[in-house]
Amino acid sequence: MRDAKETASQLKQNPLVDDALMKEGGRQEVLATLRRWKDKGLTGYVVSSRDIGGSFPSDLWHELGASEKTDLVLFFDGKSMHAKGWGLTPAQVSSALNEAQPSLRAYAGRGLHEALDDLGALAL
Repeated sequence: MRDAKETASQLKQNPLVDDALMKEGGRQEVLATLRRWKDKGLTGYVVSSRDIGGSFPSDLWHELGASEKTDLVLFFDGKSMHAKGWGLTPAQVSSALNEAQPSLRAYAGRGLHEALDDLGALAL
């Protein structure tokens, strides 16, 4: 199980923590997407790990000191995505993630990129 405090520390240095669920090209695609949204005032963080569970998401949110309005944390466990933030309602998040889910079949980085873009478009 991932440690929320350690993961938050990693995310503060690099907005993507990937436990080898993506290839380098996918990681670069996700990082480029995160930079693009940051330039628009929306800070995003992505945790890609099979070791997500329990109270980890809420603990991580607290450890990051994240703002519901300007920050987003997107989790990917190898099969599905979950996210919170950017001022979006749970229904908006669910809809955007469901739309991006088929892109995960191409490769993980593509699905995460599309999810971030869909969520960012809703937030602006």
